[in-house]
Amino acid sequence: MSSRTPDDRPLCGRCFRKSPLSFRECVECGDTSRLHHFGLCPKCAAPRQLRSLLTGPDGEVRPELVPVLTALAASNPHSLLIRLRNPGTPLLLRASAAESGPVTHEVLDRLPQPRSIRYLRAALVSTGVLAERNELLIRFEEWVNSVVEEVQEPEERQVIRAFTAWFYLRRLRRRSPRRHPITSGGYNFMRYEIRAAIRLLAWLRERGASLETCTQSDIDQWLSSEESGRYAIRNFLVWVVSRGHAHNITAPTHTTSRGQEMLAEVDQRWDLSRRLLHDTTIATTDRVAGCLVLLYGQSCARIAALTTSHVTKTHDGVQLWLGRKPLEIPEPLAGLVPELVGTRQGHAVVGHTDSTPWLFPGAFPERPMDGVSITARLNRIGIKARAGRNTALMELAGELPAVVLSGLLGIHINTATL
Repeated sequence: MSSRTPDDRPLCGRCFRKSPLSFRECVECGDTSRLHHFGLCPKCAAPRQLRSLLTGPDGEVRPELVPVLTALAASNPHSLLIRLRNPGTPLLLRASAAESGPVTHEVLDRLPQPRSIRYLRAALVSTGVLAERNELLIRFEEWVNSVVEEVQEPEERQVIRAFTAWFYLRRLRRRSPRRHPITSGGYNFMRYEIRAAIRLLAWLRERGASLETCTQSDIDQWLSSEESGRYAIRNFLVWVVSRGHAHNITAPTHTTSRGQEMLAEVDQRWDLSRRLLHDTTIATTDRVAGCLVLLYGQSCARIAALTTSHVTKTHDGVQLWLGRKPLEIPEPLAGLVPELVGTRQGHAVVGHTDSTPWLFPGAFPERPMDGVSITARLNRIGIKARAGRNTALMELAGELPAVVLSGLLGIHINTATL
């Protein structure tokens, strides 16, 4: 029971939140709103609860934690209270209060690593309390170190360590996290490929073979027995052959018919585009993302990587930089893109996303929405992203020269040629 009606009937928590009785005057600020607890509205309760978690044994918030308190207190009160109800967050904040010195990435790395710490770190990065760093790359490095140590045979461990260092980590460290962020899908697939390589080495060892002695017949036998890893092993085999660890072995490339998916109806692309352009009940995020797929043939992964710097307002209208040359965006899409810039907001429950550079902010303040999430959002409103993109590229290729299409849309000349 959360309350009672004027005639003394009990109200459960769900009914109380829907009842006008839940709107009362806050005992601290005097505003009339739905109170959170102890007569306090969320705006007053959130910073008080946050401060109590960051208070040390001496009853004070140490000076090094003041920037953390300020950054988190600037969050939306309702969102912050939701995050503080997560069991991991209070434990994390109390652990931070028990530490000494300023809050740094190294300090957070020493604390338990529940999902809550990722939200907290993201909020502190977005507000400038912590320096930005490539979190997915760091997580991948930590995962690689742990999985390599699990390999029992020294020779196999050495090969896997070299493969991960030179094939994956070397490339990832050279990539700009702003222009080419690691997506969660790419992160998971890299881990899957490494696991497949470890399984192959163990399979060869069990049969008295090794990379140096195995033949294509051995590889074909393994591929037939491990159907799920037949394509995941190709990068590893190409690398070991190029480094002289193996000879004359390979795995098939991954062929798919996904590039042939097209929209079923002739005018379906334009019907969907008109719906996105004029249906105000659809979220602006989905309207803009869908139009970029259907009108300009953009993949959801490339859409996720767009920042506000790709949008330029001129005297003549709005330009969008998808390739080497700007695209002049016509109305009504020209009105939707600046609207998205001004109203975009991620799903982070702590920290603000209004300062994020991403056009499509994600669940963490410093990271964009990933392509998988955009694809899922478009699927929910009836737009098949892959089929829509393929149809758009096919029709655009029939209207514009390949070199022009490549420069405007930022796609490879081979893709533009189709």
